[in-house]
Amino acid sequence: MPEILTVLRSARADETGSLVVDMLQKSVAPQTLWDGIMLSAGELLTRVSGITSVHANTSINALHYGYKRADDDQTKRMLLLQAMSFVTLFRDLLGTGGKA
Repeated sequence: MPEILTVLRSARADETGSLVVDMLQKSVAPQTLWDGIMLSAGELLTRVSGITSVHANTSINALHYGYKRADDDQTKRMLLLQAMSFVTLFRDLLGTGGKA
């Protein structure tokens, strides 16, 4: 999971998809990726107070809820990819890119 957090702290949104694919191909459990995404969103909330960082967390939570409830594997993969991208987009919006 440290690798996931490192990437989410500095990667561009369009780079996160390849991380998801690589890690899934290496048999990393999807829940491990979700844990990293949730931690990353939580970091945003601790760094920057305000509605945008709260919205980052609620958005990621909603995507995770959809992932847990979806029956279609393609839908699950799309929600995971979206969450990885969204958390980096929120990070950039909040101006916390690259800060540990």
